[in-house]
Amino acid sequence: MRKFLQNIANTRFLALIRKEFSQIRRDRRMTLSLILPPILMILLFGYVLNSTVANLRLGQPYGRSGHSL
Repeated sequence: MRKFLQNIANTRFLALIRKEFSQIRRDRRMTLSLILPPILMILLFGYVLNSTVANLRLGQPYGRSGHSL
């Protein structure tokens, strides 16, 4: 029984995938909206987010000179 239910679930899933791909092929705007935003986010985050630390001023708190933290 379990194998039968799993087969039905797989069949439905494959039908859903086929339907979605046919919709994507039919509508060009959907294709652009699925491809363009992830590419822009990868480029933007790759440029904005980096692991280098620059222009960081380190110092001791006021009035605690000579003491270790």
